[in-house]
Amino acid sequence: MSDRIESPRLQELDPDRTAEFWTEVTEQGTPVVEPASDGDVWLTFLYRAREPVSDVSVFGGPAGWDPPVNVMQHLAGTDVWYLTFRVRSDLRCTYRLAVDEVLGNERRIWAYTPRGYVPDAEPLPFLVLFDGDTVLGPMPMPTILDNLIEAGRIPPMIAVLVDSLTQEVRNRELPCGAPFLEYLTDELLPWVRERYRITGDPARTIVAGQSHGGQAAAFAALRRPDVFGNVISQSGSFWWRPDGEDEHEWLTRQYAAAERRPVRFWLEAGLQERGQTPGRGPSILVANRHLRTILRSKGYDVQYSEFNGGHDRACWRGSIADALIALT
Repeated sequence: MSDRIESPRLQELDPDRTAEFWTEVTEQGTPVVEPASDGDVWLTFLYRAREPVSDVSVFGGPAGWDPPVNVMQHLAGTDVWYLTFRVRSDLRCTYRLAVDEVLGNERRIWAYTPRGYVPDAEPLPFLVLFDGDTVLGPMPMPTILDNLIEAGRIPPMIAVLVDSLTQEVRNRELPCGAPFLEYLTDELLPWVRERYRITGDPARTIVAGQSHGGQAAAFAALRRPDVFGNVISQSGSFWWRPDGEDEHEWLTRQYAAAERRPVRFWLEAGLQERGQTPGRGPSILVANRHLRTILRSKGYDVQYSEFNGGHDRACWRGSIADALIALT
């Protein structure tokens, strides 16, 4: 890669004729491939900024995954962002573009489609689950969804499992995180809608998680009920408080103060989750019981249960099927 404009086509580009350039690019396809020498080619990734952006990156292929190597450059006086590499002409790769990434990181996303899924069929119900790496192992969600759909207990649906990267990142992003919610609604969902036929109806959309993930699901529905109309929270960390605040159960207080949203809830906690939480906070069991009471007093549709267990995926994987049945 070079900081200079290596692409012959971009070297010749007249800033006053970018509309013609994009017409040609649309017809020819991208990335733009141009001969170099010795059998190599110039491979140029392109992005058209129809609105002002501050950062565009390429992930995958010769760009790799880490800045600054994968950061595109803006061609002054145009709406063209580009990144050029010299590669062998037989290169094969997949890649994607990320525009102004909200969280400043990248993560794995797993997408589940039901058996017999047809891309041009009617939009399907949609499920978002946090901690995607763990719900593939200790909680085998694809198998759970396959079995429920096959048995006719839930309708066919599309699910997206979102990786949390590391425990440190998870603890920073999930607890009532506005940037993480912005990522979900403004980056992840448009990406999913480009690729899969998912519903736009919040009443047919579920957001789900465990522990901090359950808390994040309830926060998402409070802030964006126009997107998420159903919440599955398993052992949600509703004891949580922001740094600098003395009082615990911050999210419960937000629900108590806000007007009722058109959201349904499945809440559960373990009878063994009785220990004190950080900062001498209430137990997970007590905090979940409190949120249940507040939600019901506000008129929410809440299905609440308590299982005989602790903060344990062995418990959650058994009851998430009940939660999906209840909310679909």
